[in-house]
Amino acid sequence: MNKIEPAKSAHCCCVPSNSGCSCVLRGTYLLRLALGGMLLFMSINKFSGGLSAFVDNMSAIFAGSILPMVLVKTFLTITPFVEGVLGALILLGLFTRIATWVAGLLFALYAVGITATGNQALSPEIAYNFVYLFGALFLAKKSMKHDKISLDHLLCGGKCERC
Repeated sequence: MNKIEPAKSAHCCCVPSNSGCSCVLRGTYLLRLALGGMLLFMSINKFSGGLSAFVDNMSAIFAGSILPMVLVKTFLTITPFVEGVLGALILLGLFTRIATWVAGLLFALYAVGITATGNQALSPEIAYNFVYLFGALFLAKKSMKHDKISLDHLLCGGKCERC
């Protein structure tokens, strides 16, 4: 019977297997695909009905909130662009650490905005945004060391600060 040897890599934080440290590689890759894909499709969805329609529909939700309407409309106008850029960067694995930190900040801002509406029916949305926030922060922490299927790794050869 083959005995499973611990992985020799200093970057491995998974249960050792005969194939090395593949579980962390697959986990960060799948999380990167899920988070980047979600952001990209959120952006596409906002543009598909027209940006002005999206801003008008969403600002109606914030009409009675404590947030100034000019701030709400500005945030809603730039959000689809930010989501699209972040989604593409995360999917490609380019500037992954920075993109995932910014995505985490974006999810935190979503949670604050939803809370500011005072609408109790939107409470589950706050929880979802915190799940996305923690996923983004985990990816920011782990992806550089473990994600070999990325432009960051390809461009740096695994030897630069981004990797």
